Amino acid sequence: MSRLVSFFLPLSLTLLTLTSRNIERAFLQNNAASLAALCEPESAIQVSLPEPIGYSDVLSPGQLNVFFKQLFARWPTFEFFIESPLPLFLPGDRWFIRARWSFLEKKSLQQYVFRIYFQVKMTEKLRHRGVEWRIIEIRAEKI
Repeated sequence: MSRLVSFFLPLSLTLLTLTSRNIERAFLQNNAASLAALCEPESAIQVSLPEPIGYSDVLSPGQLNVFFKQLFARWPTFEFFIESPLPLFLPGDRWFIRARWSFLEKKSLQQYVFRIYFQVKMTEKLRHRGVEWRIIEIRAEKI
């Protein structure tokens, strides 16, 4: 049993790191479709962002794509980086990925900085074939 855990934990963390990089790439490229692709299909994603965006709702991956497409059009990413090399662990099959997100408002060129958290979980249907991580919540706080 311990050999099984010692094999799957590093594999799981490697795939989680890949998910972190994919999130980072989606934000740096202002690519809403790539971000939505990291969500589990047919699921509901809680999104909560403070002012100046001021938005809180539960969205499907398709709605998340439309929302972030509009968001990136108005507030393009200036910088984005994952703050900790290893995600924060939650009980069960969930983890938090913490990042720093800086963006500019196009009209005023005012810069805003958020600490943004992505709660990800291991997908149920792929557990037996490997590990795949999907975003289930996005929330942020102003720095």
